[in-house]
Amino acid sequence: MVFVLRKQVNVLSVSNLSKSYGLLAVLKKVTFSLNRGERAALVGHNGCGKTTLLNIIAGEESPDAGSVSFTPADLRVGYLHQGIVFAPDETAGGYLNRFSVNLEESLFELEAASVSLARSPEDPACIATYTAALQPISPRTGTGRRPQNHPDRF
Repeated sequence: MVFVLRKQVNVLSVSNLSKSYGLLAVLKKVTFSLNRGERAALVGHNGCGKTTLLNIIAGEESPDAGSVSFTPADLRVGYLHQGIVFAPDETAGGYLNRFSVNLEESLFELEAASVSLARSPEDPACIATYTAALQPISPRTGTGRRPQNHPDRF
């Protein structure tokens, strides 16, 4: 019998994170890490700092103290905000089409890449394919163009 031990790699490390809004401290010296392949749930009462923590991890907000680090340092973080702001009279399809010229095709490619990545999470080719599949639907990197003939189709 052969045992193979893999080195645990902290993909996400949060160290002594603190954040206050005025006199209200929502995060106080929060410290944790996640290793490759681990999953975590963030559960708590309204107003306890869950969204603030996620905003800091995603780089959308700065902590008052502490640090967030990723391994590798250029790890891409995906974060879906809890509230989406639609333009007046905008449909869900119209909103989603802001980020991809052909959303249906982009989602199909993302699904295929997700399945491959789930089967081989450490394969550089699968990681690259998944990362590329995210590009068209990412609000930060997508094309931002809508199809002219079907603006509300998805």
